[in-house]
Amino acid sequence: MSLEQASLVSQIVSAVAVLVSLFYLGLQIRNNTRALRSQAYYNSTTLANRPFEMMVESEALTKIINVGYTHPEALTDDEWTRFSTHSFMMFIGWEYLYHQNNDKSIPAALWVGSDRSYKSLVKTHPGLARAWSEHQNSFAEPFRSYAAREVMTNGAGQAGLTSV
Repeated sequence: MSLEQASLVSQIVSAVAVLVSLFYLGLQIRNNTRALRSQAYYNSTTLANRPFEMMVESEALTKIINVGYTHPEALTDDEWTRFSTHSFMMFIGWEYLYHQNNDKSIPAALWVGSDRSYKSLVKTHPGLARAWSEHQNSFAEPFRSYAAREVMTNGAGQAGLTSV
């Protein structure tokens, strides 16, 4: 075998090795993307469900939340603080899902179902409109406008609240 032929064979072997390496790298990236999406899904559901888990764990908190949902004015200052803080945690979960959906980090179906649930809550629970009015400045755009529009359209309009 001449030096020229050996050089050609080594170039071919090198090219094949590069292709195999690129193929392997593609598989690793694909698997890593799946793992990250799975983690994003888990994080989303964990964060979004935590306020509801708290209600399951505490009968006293559940009573405060149920009164706060429909008659926030009936709560004492301490009860309002618990209700408002609980609502804030719920809004954080909604925001997280919103951004994960925009980044396409979670399945679209998770966002659609979760968003419908949050919209239903703010539509049917006027206390959430009051809580939103107190906490909306804690959220950045574009989620702040998105949630404010939903709260004002569905819940806050009934409570006579305006956006700040």
